[in-house]
Amino acid sequence: MRMKLGWLGNSRADCAVEISQLAQVTDVIFKERHREIINRINRVMTYAVDNPVSLEFPKLDLQTLQVVGFSESSFASNYDLTSQLGHIVFITDGEGNAAPIHFKSYKARRVTRSVMAAEVIAFSDAFDVGYTLATELSSLLGNKVLLILLTDSKSHFDVISNGTRTLEKRMTPRPERATAAETSPTLDSYGARRILPTA
Repeated sequence: MRMKLGWLGNSRADCAVEISQLAQVTDVIFKERHREIINRINRVMTYAVDNPVSLEFPKLDLQTLQVVGFSESSFASNYDLTSQLGHIVFITDGEGNAAPIHFKSYKARRVTRSVMAAEVIAFSDAFDVGYTLATELSSLLGNKVLLILLTDSKSHFDVISNGTRTLEKRMTPRPERATAAETSPTLDSYGARRILPTA
């Protein structure tokens, strides 16, 4: 079952968080919470079957290409109280067409002691993917490809856009790298999006 869910996660960004968290279940956790885990597996499979998704890759205008990335974290949400991180990166054009290029939901490898730390790590990973993709596209096409990164963490946005320091000293180098990127031509846009309540 774990391999079937893993295969599903390769093409279903909407199921990636559930699949990643279920892949972290150990024998000990399963023995303690087997009913909850089986119900969760059934929910994921039912959702995937009832909501078929096909990835579309439209033709994009090469003169107005942009790389757009979104990052997100969920602090201490895994069974072992580690944080779940994720990001998705699209290539878009000026006409509003978009193609998903990379997405990932994964357990944080570092211990995160705050929501801000988890957001910074997720954002840094999205930056790495987005910057690499924008740089490669720029060199292939011979024109500048914009990089736009979005986060839902207002405190993280404020640290980078205002150049202030985070209180968590271990995370200081990461926001400073993003702040340096913001003032250089590397990062062309920075945004904080609002979380809309689900009905």
